[in-house]
Amino acid sequence: MSSRTRTVSGAFQSYIQGLFQAPRGTQLRMSEGMETDSQALNHLLTEASVDWKGLTGEIARQADALLGGDDSALILDESAFAKKGQASAGVARQWKGRLGKVDNAQVGVFSALCRGRRVTLLDSRLYLPKSWVEDE
Repeated sequence: MSSRTRTVSGAFQSYIQGLFQAPRGTQLRMSEGMETDSQALNHLLTEASVDWKGLTGEIARQADALLGGDDSALILDESAFAKKGQASAGVARQWKGRLGKVDNAQVGVFSALCRGRRVTLLDSRLYLPKSWVEDE
């Protein structure tokens, strides 16, 4: 029996571009007008092995080489996104700083490197409220 490895680098690049270009971040919309198809994106997101820690580490190393120095700053911030219902991961009644109140939201935690007027996103994580973490 032969072992087959499917290369996903092209699909991964298209996925990242699609996240920025598609008006709605659905897999089908992201694959339209790109050099990959919906099936390749589906494989990437459901079955392929992606070294996310390695990717974010490389992004951080390259950002530091370009923007790092005595006059640079590491920015850590959270941002809440309004959500209706409970279908999205991490949605709960939680603090929404921009609105100054507790409401149904998803919260992301972001890190960025800044030097002068130049800034780049380094990493992001979805904040999971205690009710999500403790729910089996």
